[in-house]
Amino acid sequence: PQDLDGKSPLHLALIQSNLSMVEALLEMGCDARLLTSHRENPLHLALSKGSIDLVGSLLRHPASREWLNQ
Repeated sequence: PQDLDGKSPLHLALIQSNLSMVEALLEMGCDARLLTSHRENPLHLALSKGSIDLVGSLLRHPASREWLNQ
């Protein structure tokens, strides 16, 4: 599910820099390719936070790598 701004639970966890929640959501199958209404994907948000841990967690997830190849 996404909120009115198109943010999923994964987007919100990234905005809060909550690494353990990000990893749990990815493990549960949260879609790492969803875009917000501002066309931001989870990787954009992780990069904007400047967190190597958040970025690394996303890049280890297959859906994020698929997005990079598009």
